[in-house]
Amino acid sequence: MAAPVALLSPFVGALSPKYWCILLLTRAITPQFIGNLLNYALMGVLAMQVYFYTLTFQEDRLAIKSLVYLVFVLDIIQTCFSTHYFWQSLVDGWGDTSPAIAAWSLGTLTPLAGSIAFIVQSFFAWRIWVLRGSRWPLIQTILVIVILV
Repeated sequence: MAAPVALLSPFVGALSPKYWCILLLTRAITPQFIGNLLNYALMGVLAMQVYFYTLTFQEDRLAIKSLVYLVFVLDIIQTCFSTHYFWQSLVDGWGDTSPAIAAWSLGTLTPLAGSIAFIVQSFFAWRIWVLRGSRWPLIQTILVIVILV
């Protein structure tokens, strides 16, 4: 027990083992809490960007508009799943120091993040291809391989 106590504070030595677990649990969930707060803030930024995009670029093609709204909806879904996992682990499971089975929503976060990243990076690669004006299949193949890696 000396190693976890040394990581927390010099004052922890006076605490009972019951409170050590609570302190360790608090240290373990702090990054998740901060990450979710940043997720909510960035979700607000994205909502404002989509709103301004809708007002400013009304003449864009339907495919580009659909792509923007698809990414927005996927990000809303990811935020909902992240909130569900956050609630399950920090509110419903508060104080439970035993190793618990993670909520089902945790397994959806990585595939959703990968899907969003793939869509956005593919769009950027397409824009580079269009702006460059070249039709080299080698460059296209390299971009797709880099995106998928």
